[in-house]
Amino acid sequence: MRNRFSKPFYFSLLTITILSLLTTRQAFSGFPPRSYDGPGIGAATFYITPQDSNFTSTKPTDNRTGEWFSIQVRIANHSNVSSWQIQLIWKTGLLDIPYPLYNVTKGSPYIFTGIPSTGLSLSLDPFNGTHRRLLASESTYLAAEAPAAADSGLLIIWFQIKSDPDPAQTLSTLLYFEEKAPVGHKTWTLDGSLEENDCTMLDGYYENKYFLLVHDVAMTNVMSSKTVVGQGESMNISVTVENQGDYTEDVNVTAYANASIAQRGNITLTKGSSATITLTWNTSGFVKGNYNISAYAEVLDDTDPADNSRADGTVLVSLDGDVNGDKDVDGKDIALIAKYFGKPASYYPNADINNDGEIDGKDLSIAAKNFGKSWI
Repeated sequence: MRNRFSKPFYFSLLTITILSLLTTRQAFSGFPPRSYDGPGIGAATFYITPQDSNFTSTKPTDNRTGEWFSIQVRIANHSNVSSWQIQLIWKTGLLDIPYPLYNVTKGSPYIFTGIPSTGLSLSLDPFNGTHRRLLASESTYLAAEAPAAADSGLLIIWFQIKSDPDPAQTLSTLLYFEEKAPVGHKTWTLDGSLEENDCTMLDGYYENKYFLLVHDVAMTNVMSSKTVVGQGESMNISVTVENQGDYTEDVNVTAYANASIAQRGNITLTKGSSATITLTWNTSGFVKGNYNISAYAEVLDDTDPADNSRADGTVLVSLDGDVNGDKDVDGKDIALIAKYFGKPASYYPNADINNDGEIDGKDLSIAAKNFGKSWI
């Protein structure tokens, strides 16, 4: 079975680009459609499809050499065609059509379907020292003309990749129709009188680009559960991290109060995922005062460490029971605890003095012990 593209060490971007398709497709930059004026009475447009076939990789291999992809050569807006011929050329070292030529078959719906014909003629040979050429043709018996059609198939071609790019390198080649060539070697159609018709040729493009897979995480949010915490008590710091790289990562996350470590944690993130980890800061051993809260996410070989850290804001370490942050414990603090008494801590986190998730008698008792005390 032919191999579809994949690999973990780099992405290979494989693009077959139609440079222009009739009047509705935009020509590839620098390579406009080319026309040939013949004495016949018909006209046609040769083109390559798909326009943009992009493949990314998933299998464990370092290269794509030997892998396959296909294109179609088609003919649009044709009439008065009794014979056709194409000469398709590309760089030798990048792509090949290995012998035997069973990798080249008729397209669908084929232009001469139901019309007696000579059969498909194929040959493959060097075009020059750097390029290779496929010559394909077929004619109807007695110069019978195919019915006019908006679009018909000519060929399906399977190419084999012959080389891979190095890091930061792009390998590319035109897949182009040759109209200026020795007698018998160019791209054309003939009408029933065996005169060459007008034709337009829309070339294709192959590109194999090396994309290095990267390690990259970003800190997207840091949120402190409280703005005031009693000295010796705890509070939560929620940290959200996003994996913006290409690998599953075990991320080391550290929360800081000023330059001191509040707590460390670890989170596993698959490619493209985001998650929040909750770290707990126990303020035992921290002097009273304001602390800037921040967090940092770390993985090895991160390609963009600038977004690995994020600051939240300031938290005051104060007396146990100072709920409103005015550096004393008084009736205002008791009133706030009483207001939210029996509620979950989310209603007013500062009043959950012991950080057990509830505003209850335990918190009121802590504040009562320090009632009337203050500090500067």
